[in-house]
Amino acid sequence: MELVEKSRIAELNEAATVESLVGLADDAMRSELGIDCRRVGGGLLVRMRAAPFIPYFTRAFALGVTEPMTNAVLDEVTDGLKEAGGDVLVVQVAPPQETDATVELLTSGGWERGGTWAKMMRPAGPAPSVDTTLRIDKVGPDRAADFGRVLIEGMEMPPIMTTWAGLQVDAPQYSGFGAFDGDDLVGVGVLHVHEGAAQLAGAATLPEFRGRGVQLALMAARINAAHEQGAQWVTAETGSETPEHPNPSLHNMYRAGLTLLYHRRNWLLRI
Repeated sequence: MELVEKSRIAELNEAATVESLVGLADDAMRSELGIDCRRVGGGLLVRMRAAPFIPYFTRAFALGVTEPMTNAVLDEVTDGLKEAGGDVLVVQVAPPQETDATVELLTSGGWERGGTWAKMMRPAGPAPSVDTTLRIDKVGPDRAADFGRVLIEGMEMPPIMTTWAGLQVDAPQYSGFGAFDGDDLVGVGVLHVHEGAAQLAGAATLPEFRGRGVQLALMAARINAAHEQGAQWVTAETGSETPEHPNPSLHNMYRAGLTLLYHRRNWLLRI
């Protein structure tokens, strides 16, 4: 399969996951978090006033995948992202869509090249076996509050997001997996399956339990679940690694059989 088609699957799968996650929040949660998302130019714009400094929840991406990038699209993206507050806007453009025309469009609008995210992908299928001293199992709705707490604490995100994060445990298309030390939930991972593609979504381990193979084991469990649910592809993303900033999450993805699809550029507009 060519890169353009793989990119289309990976980018749209990520967009479907984020759109679904925002959709889990009821009106009260949306108001409290100041979160919303909408389709723009075939991509997705997501914004959250409660934490505009978290790029995952205030950005536009998957642009140019199904529709051309135009001045009108970029203007709508810019106006929408400004509503979240913050002093830096983020637009992510995958290499197949980062044409000369798109680069000219962005640079002429004052956007600058920033860092990159590693976009990862693998065919669905059995994951490599992983040894860990902790028990890996699905998390039921009775532990949704614990799940949300571990995910938000482990990712060092605002506590206001805890209840919302816990909704992923048993929502349609979602599966929540946990690492247990006895009965204590100490690590979590989210799987979202949409139209034959699975996304390794949020994951975290409490600091005192890191270095024990938790996240690799949770990746393996989710990859196997994706295969059992009939997914054809598994996708994920994480920060690109540099010599100054190694990324253990990226190494775990390689060990779990994912391969690098590309480094996706963050385009930044300082306001």
